[in-house]
Amino acid sequence: ISNIVKTSISLITSIFRGDFKSVENIVNNVLNSVINKFNSGMEKAKNAVSKGINAMKNMFNITFPTPKIKLPRISISGSFSLNPPSVPKFGKKKCRLLRRLSMKKPFKIGKNLSYLL
Repeated sequence: ISNIVKTSISLITSIFRGDFKSVENIVNNVLNSVINKFNSGMEKAKNAVSKGINAMKNMFNITFPTPKIKLPRISISGSFSLNPPSVPKFGKKKCRLLRRLSMKKPFKIGKNLSYLL
């Protein structure tokens, strides 16, 4: 508390003297101390939550699987050349499931089965 009072008095005297560079330094120091306190509190909270999750994982022998991200299957054909000019062609491969479900014969679909697809 005494540091806050000293800083406030120093700030007020610097403002009246017109020493704005020291005012800027004082304000920056105060803001940096507030930011550091906030960051240390958040870090403590993060560590506490992490310890709690690890304790539950160890208690119940739980493993959290990482999700499998489905990436598009890209195909590249051709090559790059200046003489004769050519560029590679990029495409997207069809998924195996879509190839199995591809419609080779027309069939009816819909509420009344009156639409032909």
